[in-house]
Amino acid sequence: MMAERHDASPFGPFCRHLQAKKLYFREAPARTEEELLDGSGHCWCRRTMTILGPHGDIADPSECRSGRACFEPVGTRTVGREPRP
Repeated sequence: MMAERHDASPFGPFCRHLQAKKLYFREAPARTEEELLDGSGHCWCRRTMTILGPHGDIADPSECRSGRACFEPVGTRTVGREPRP
């Protein structure tokens, strides 16, 4: 059995801009992919409002995590950010 991936953030491992329909029904941030994605598996980036993130890479829970150049943890606010592409 594969070990579940955990993150040190109290709010979960995903970028705050990663969005999925299932999040509209949650009271807390998603901590696992199962909590984030519905049966369709569809998600998008709220910065670009498309399935591609700001750098042209796919918005996906396996990729939209710490270490990605555009990653921002849940619970942070962006001040003075450049306009969306």
